[in-house]
Amino acid sequence: MNLQKTALIFLLAAIGLNTARADERHFTYTYEPEVLPKGGLELEQWVTLRTQRTKNVDQANYHKWEIREELEYGVTDRYSVSLYLNTSSESFRESTTGTDVSKFRFDGISIENRYMV
Repeated sequence: MNLQKTALIFLLAAIGLNTARADERHFTYTYEPEVLPKGGLELEQWVTLRTQRTKNVDQANYHKWEIREELEYGVTDRYSVSLYLNTSSESFRESTTGTDVSKFRFDGISIENRYMV
């Protein structure tokens, strides 16, 4: 009976994986010269962790998460437009007082236009 349940779980997981797709990205911090085909739509999430600030700036146990959500649309086969939602979360302990500080912030939106020459 346990074998049947396990097989069923793996089968359902495999069916669920079929609906999601991830493309290969060769360079993480630079843009590749590719645009989406006409009518293509893509959602991409960017998460960056900045950590290990020293006690010299009165902030111990420092963590800052920068989160960007990108929605990209292919207008033509050579032109795509993207909309970004930018947020960040920061937490640290003030070294002198021992007070824990935590902040979440909406950093704004960004728009990107890309045309492949």
